[in-house]
Amino acid sequence: MLALEGKAPRILAQCTKGGVPIYSVAVVIAIALLSFLQVSNNAAVVLQWFVNLVTASQLINFSVMTFTFIKFKKGLEAQGISRDSLPHKGFLQPYFAWYSLTATTLMCFVSGYAVFLPGRWDITTFLFSYLMIGVVPVLFIGWKIVHKTKWRRAEDIDLFQDKDEIDQYDRDYCPTPPR
Repeated sequence: MLALEGKAPRILAQCTKGGVPIYSVAVVIAIALLSFLQVSNNAAVVLQWFVNLVTASQLINFSVMTFTFIKFKKGLEAQGISRDSLPHKGFLQPYFAWYSLTATTLMCFVSGYAVFLPGRWDITTFLFSYLMIGVVPVLFIGWKIVHKTKWRRAEDIDLFQDKDEIDQYDRDYCPTPPR
């Protein structure tokens, strides 16, 4: 699906005559083959590597979400739109967003601190703990360069794009909760 939308390499969308997305299947199988790492290392170590990788990814994900909310709020303010006009309004915003951005970003950098303790250095643990911190900016900058996208000023953010479709979806598919 991502390849069809242009958000993943096009080769992943290619299918066999029978309709099997062969390259996508190959990528999934290659990732699944990582489970064989436990043959040479004990299962707990491999599991910890995956936990470190997923934890770093999720912390970066939450950092990006809070950054996006902060930019959204700045766009609302710059365009004179009150948060009271929105259907949902978070408590103590944007202060919680700034707190969350700071905390999740900090946690990305300290989550693998044990590898820096004397006698605990392990290149594999270091990579699985900190690899995503390097990969995500490279992917982001690469996307911006390849697709020639630009940063938008708060005044230029289109806050009403697809609003009619979203309102239509809310009317048609979202039940009104009981009071």
